[in-house]
Amino acid sequence: MTRAPTDEEDDLPDFGPDSPAVDAESRQAYIVNLLVVAADDAKNVTLISTVAVAAVAFAAKELARPLSHEPVILKLLGLLAAASLLAGAVLFYFYAAAINHTRMGLVHRIVSRDARGAQRIWAGKETGIWRRKGKLWRSGAIMLVAGSTLGCVVAAIVFLT
Repeated sequence: MTRAPTDEEDDLPDFGPDSPAVDAESRQAYIVNLLVVAADDAKNVTLISTVAVAAVAFAAKELARPLSHEPVILKLLGLLAAASLLAGAVLFYFYAAAINHTRMGLVHRIVSRDARGAQRIWAGKETGIWRRKGKLWRSGAIMLVAGSTLGCVVAAIVFLT
């Protein structure tokens, strides 16, 4: 007697370890491909975080002197922009760390060739990385956009007035 699939499994193809439809090598290749996707995701998020930190460092160096002659409100807006960029970078770093932790779970599935388990870890409705840690990415993205926008406005005011 077969068990009924749970709501989480309904949208997942049958990659179970005992599935005759998919051979063991295909399941293993699928898991390896998930690892590649996860590694690329972590690299991209880390790169964005690094660029945000570099932008803050560059702005601090280049805007320190011109901003010193501006009103206090503009200085506070510049500080808020830098804080927002740094907060976004930190949130993205936490997301990248969560991806790397998830990758370790995927690696454990290679030996057993449990593609279904790997798919649940990466893309499951309840257990996937986006479901568990997507708020970090979304919050980080909001902070980065807000900080970048505010930073550009402050820089434009400083250099155009």
